[in-house]
Amino acid sequence: MLNDVEKQLLQDLEAQDPRVERVHEAWAEGVLTRVSLKRNHHGEPVFRYRFGPSRVDRGTFQTLTCTESRCPQRQALRQQWLVHTGLAAPVARPAQLAPNSPCALAAEEHIVWANQVFIAREARFPVTLNCAHHAHEPLRISVTGWDVFGPSGYLAGGWAADAPMFVSLAQVMVWLQAQHPTAELAPTIC
Repeated sequence: MLNDVEKQLLQDLEAQDPRVERVHEAWAEGVLTRVSLKRNHHGEPVFRYRFGPSRVDRGTFQTLTCTESRCPQRQALRQQWLVHTGLAAPVARPAQLAPNSPCALAAEEHIVWANQVFIAREARFPVTLNCAHHAHEPLRISVTGWDVFGPSGYLAGGWAADAPMFVSLAQVMVWLQAQHPTAELAPTIC
């Protein structure tokens, strides 16, 4: 997308008065973004990038405008930008566990529905994220979802298309209600 914007601005600069600055503005998740092009004092075309009130370099602009919300680089840079602009307070880093220290395994919730006990177990799926803007190399991340087990074993869950089948416990409960209709108001977690 950014390559197309830059190409269009270059064409406009060549076709019209080269002394006039060319600008492309767009909104990205509530933030005004701006790519501008004008010639420097040597007559060479120079791009400038703005994300909100901040002037940034091309790579930073690409990462900030990335459409992949699960990207940890995008998330970290967005948080840094929010702190820089005063829109958010700095976030303390989570404490790191010492190697070989005990930690919780997957979360597990017991759900009572239709006189049966179902188990929703947290699952992690390794995913490769390819940056659409090519702002960084492909990343391996872990995406969390839920698997559902009943009295006879595995019922549903896993990876469906490009996301976990169940992202939240609420989705598991809606699915259970659809699979086992009863007069009960809602499943309960015990």
